[in-house]
Amino acid sequence: MSNFYPIFPLMKEKEQYAIRFAAKITGLKPHILRSWEQRYSAVCPDRSESNRRCYSYDDIRRLQLLKAAVHSGHSISQVATMKDEELASLNDRALSLNTEPISSKFGGRDEGGIGEIIYDALEYIRRLDQGGLESVLERAAVELPRSKFLHSVVQPLLNKVGELWASGDLKIIHERMASIVTRSLLLEMLRAVFLAETAPRLIVAAPVGQWHETGALVVALTAAESGWQPLYFGPNLPAEEIAAAAQKTNSKAIALSIGHRIDDALVIREVRKVKNYCAKYARVFVGGYGTFVLKKRIQSTGVKVIVNVDDFRSELEASQ
Repeated sequence: MSNFYPIFPLMKEKEQYAIRFAAKITGLKPHILRSWEQRYSAVCPDRSESNRRCYSYDDIRRLQLLKAAVHSGHSISQVATMKDEELASLNDRALSLNTEPISSKFGGRDEGGIGEIIYDALEYIRRLDQGGLESVLERAAVELPRSKFLHSVVQPLLNKVGELWASGDLKIIHERMASIVTRSLLLEMLRAVFLAETAPRLIVAAPVGQWHETGALVVALTAAESGWQPLYFGPNLPAEEIAAAAQKTNSKAIALSIGHRIDDALVIREVRKVKNYCAKYARVFVGGYGTFVLKKRIQSTGVKVIVNVDDFRSELEASQ
């Protein structure tokens, strides 16, 4: 495991500690610790005879790993089920790439304008000003090239919102409003896509258990930029339905978006089913934050795992 995360000299490995101590040593507020436990089972401390939480040395070390992953841009839902070794690897990878925390990259304004857009969008989100958020995002969509808008504004903004929610700086309603406004805008952009009837078709969906749509919508719009006709079918779609859509529309490819890890076995099973159903007539791509740790297992099903948008574009162009 990485040596980046310090061992606390005042702590003993066999002792147990109250939630107030765990909050102080990790910098995470008590209500965040309770939320991470109750909603995601990220850490499950023992209980005393009086039913008080008792955190072990390993629990607190894990909380530090989770906090570092969230600070680098991942939402708690994406990393809560990872093992400690996986979290350390994820955090070390971010450090090796000299990745700045999102909070420092977008905490203020920058000369290029992207930081200003995200700064303004976050201010509207904090105020629950839906109209203001719509306005700043619509203006950015007009002023910026589509690819830059999608990958330099939309995705970093939602990552930042997830980080602020996980740290307790935003409420669920803030995250919900940001998702609804962004989804609505991306759907409008997708409806406006017009390509020739001869353009190859691509099914875009999130399989069973995957409810986050933003990543899938970004994939659909990216495919359109590469000359493909995306057919978007939304979240939580069974493999059989995805395969039926591909067959009935004569689609040449399928893109599955895996936004989080809730049930690894379910993800692998659904990906394998889509591959088996469609192997003869459609190529299958899989991407998203939830694929990072599962990459090798997903690749073993015979599909193409997409690591970044440039790779995806290259693969689409090669498949036309």
